[in-house]
Amino acid sequence: MRRPVRILASAGVAAVLALVGTPNAVAEPSPPVGMAVSFAPCGGAPTQSDAALATVLNGRLRAKMKGAMTAYRVSCARMIVQTGRSRGLSERAAVIAITTAIVESGLQNYATAVDHDSLGLFQQRGSWGSAAQRTDPVWATNAFLNKMIREYPNNSWQTAPIGEVCQRVQVSAFPARYQPEAGDAQIIVDTLGGLADVTGDGRPDLIGRTASGDLLLYPHSGSVNGESTWRSPTKVSHGWGGMTAMLLGDVTGDGWSDLVGRTASGDLLLYPHSGSVNGEATWRSHTKVGHGWGGMTTILLGDVTGDGRPDLIGRTASGDLLLYPHSGTVNGEATWWNPTKVSHGWGGMTAVLLGDATGDGRPDLIGRTASGDLLLYPHSGTVNGEATWWNPTKVSHGWGGMTAVLLGDATGDGRPDLIGRTASGDLLLYPHSGTVNGEATWWNPTKVSHGWGGMTAVLLGDATGDGRPDLIGRTASGDLLLYPHSGTVNGEATWWNPTKVSHGWGGMTAVLLADVTGDGWSDLVGRTASGDLLLYPHSGSVNGEATWRSQTKVSHGWGGMTEMLL
Repeated sequence: MRRPVRILASAGVAAVLALVGTPNAVAEPSPPVGMAVSFAPCGGAPTQSDAALATVLNGRLRAKMKGAMTAYRVSCARMIVQTGRSRGLSERAAVIAITTAIVESGLQNYATAVDHDSLGLFQQRGSWGSAAQRTDPVWATNAFLNKMIREYPNNSWQTAPIGEVCQRVQVSAFPARYQPEAGDAQIIVDTLGGLADVTGDGRPDLIGRTASGDLLLYPHSGSVNGESTWRSPTKVSHGWGGMTAMLLGDVTGDGWSDLVGRTASGDLLLYPHSGSVNGEATWRSHTKVGHGWGGMTTILLGDVTGDGRPDLIGRTASGDLLLYPHSGTVNGEATWWNPTKVSHGWGGMTAVLLGDATGDGRPDLIGRTASGDLLLYPHSGTVNGEATWWNPTKVSHGWGGMTAVLLGDATGDGRPDLIGRTASGDLLLYPHSGTVNGEATWWNPTKVSHGWGGMTAVLLGDATGDGRPDLIGRTASGDLLLYPHSGTVNGEATWWNPTKVSHGWGGMTAVLLADVTGDGWSDLVGRTASGDLLLYPHSGSVNGEATWRSQTKVSHGWGGMTEMLL
């Protein structure tokens, strides 16, 4: 946090920064001449993808970070953005945090105290936490966001000027420095930013939201044929630039994908699908179906009531869970009935999962506390206020340091197992015991793999066609490694030794796994730094780098898209 304690000549500052490999003099904080400054990593070594994104950003940024982005700085920005998204916060939270980190540290994780005892991306003082905590990007970002939420009740940070929010959290001696960086922070978040069957032909179409807020639909052509795989775009809507959340699902019950958007003021707007694709008439005019959602820190959509209709669950800033049951009809703000408070005390949860852990066909809640405990809230079988989910049972501990949490049936018994990646890169499998019995719900972990710390992406899916979940990891150098499931759970033999199945993925800004060709095999889709979409069709067999065939360019111009849906 900035204090007016010393002003150094710019030449001296540039000399010191040159020693630590900084391309431009983004000189805050300002170390004394000759002082050795060290930086902590941000979630592992920077990747080739980070380097490619740095090049892109250096051509787009306009303020302090123009020309100064490096792979390391991108890796730090990526950790900030991912932390905000993991909490279910809107994109604006990430923009506020990135703005602050630009001013405070130039997006560098200071391990050396240059300004008093300030450390880390946000230059947090010793009163915030230990040195280890303040130089942990996830911990530091969460601490920043927690104070932001406290300072702005009811999510009023969503509409307050970004510079003002930064200043209230940081209490800086230089409050005017934040707002000028907000524009570049938005560009960084957008750059670090699916597919759905909109046309009703069973093929995955592409929907992109442009920077100006237009929605563009790229219909699947029905065949894989280079850039003709998806047809030329049709503008199907406009005015989505101000939406803080977008959901796609069949709200009306007609089998077509409707759009739900949350406005900056907290209204929920439903755009029903018209039943045909006809330009901006694809989705009909919106109906306001809810209000007061601006303060929600998480929004979930699922059938809690068991009637086959999608209900809404919102987490308030104070940590309450509110359930909005679907009414069975679409009728303005009567589409979802008035909320029922179904739980409280969720404000401190760093992750919220919804799934059937008890095996009764009802969606249970799992929350990870700030201390790393996993709490299971079983569904009671009825919707009855705070009795909808029973009191929590502590089902595991020690998850605070996990850098990734996966839920899936690795053992093949139909029960959801837990897989966690440790900070050192080990994969630990916690098999479901078959019963819910406190910390015995999932058995003690088995180390099933190691060396995943440097993986920049981890995918779980059946690549071999045997019905077992295989692991795919992307290395820092851009290789894709396939770890086939062995068919049994046997320590590090659960997944066999990896096979290199592809290379050159380091520069991809997005990686998707789906059956695009319609042959029942999982194809790969990658987005390049220049915005091209490349399709790698599965060959139908696992044979080293021949597992997926050579790529076909199937679209371009996706670099500026702020969202992709699959």
